[in-house]
Amino acid sequence: MLNFPVSGPKLGSVEGQLFNEAEFFQNGPDLWVDRDIIRYVGLEQRITRSAATLAYRQLDRGTCEAELFAHLTCSQCVDLGQIAELIKAQEGGISGVLLLNRASNYFPVFGKEGKPYVVDVKRDIDNLVWYVFCRPVTLGYNWNYLHQVFNN
Repeated sequence: MLNFPVSGPKLGSVEGQLFNEAEFFQNGPDLWVDRDIIRYVGLEQRITRSAATLAYRQLDRGTCEAELFAHLTCSQCVDLGQIAELIKAQEGGISGVLLLNRASNYFPVFGKEGKPYVVDVKRDIDNLVWYVFCRPVTLGYNWNYLHQVFNN
């Protein structure tokens, strides 16, 4: 059974800092952001942890969200600033830890009402745009293999 935290390489460990989520997600270059991120999570200026604290791993089989989120805690969820940091670090969308070519990079986040949501980041290499989607956790939803999941 796959439960959080996922095992995988950690990127490192760095103290948190103040991050303006709206500035990045509403004005970021080469970025298309689903309005549901504002609806469910909100874009604020808040303290964020560094992306260096994230663990990640590629899914090796189809996985139901119920398996991944069965023991999810707030501290294991990802900050929007960490997602932005990974996108910025992968300049030109070429090399970095995020998967490319429309493969999903899944990030569990907590929303405004304290409920869990999934942020899905994909890079379309045909038109060179990062797509950022947000949706509620659906326990019957299956994630495809060869995508990857992140957590703190």
